Amino acid sequence: MPPTGGEDKGYVPPNSAEWMMNRANIPIAEYVKENVRRSNPTNFDARALVRLAREAGMRHLVFTAKHHDGFSMFASKAGHYNVVEATPLKSDVVRELAETCREQGIRFGFCYSQAQDWHHPGGIGNTWDKTIKRVPVDPYVREKAVPEVNC
Repeated sequence: MPPTGGEDKGYVPPNSAEWMMNRANIPIAEYVKENVRRSNPTNFDARALVRLAREAGMRHLVFTAKHHDGFSMFASKAGHYNVVEATPLKSDVVRELAETCREQGIRFGFCYSQAQDWHHPGGIGNTWDKTIKRVPVDPYVREKAVPEVNC
């Protein structure tokens, strides 16, 4: 997910970092427009990243595949809110990292926020955006989280 630079319209919430959408109460539509649509990760290079990790002595690499904002860093069959469909990169970052780690002898793991999802109406955690029509969490888990983890 593209960084917001730690501030939103001049507001710098405490301890925001990857919780910026939550801490600044940014509505989904605005967050997508201002961050996702302008994200341009075309300089991503899995080989260079993994090579640097290996040269630094790392034996494991753990990557956040989907954080609480709901944006997936891989091709998702459960929605369009992902790096492949929503950015110019059009490439599956998680797959590239996994394959490159395997080739270079680095163990690969990923973090996936399975219930907390501020983008999906069934995800837990978005209590500020009143424009989304909430749905139960069970269909969200069944229709998004499980298919994404199993892809």
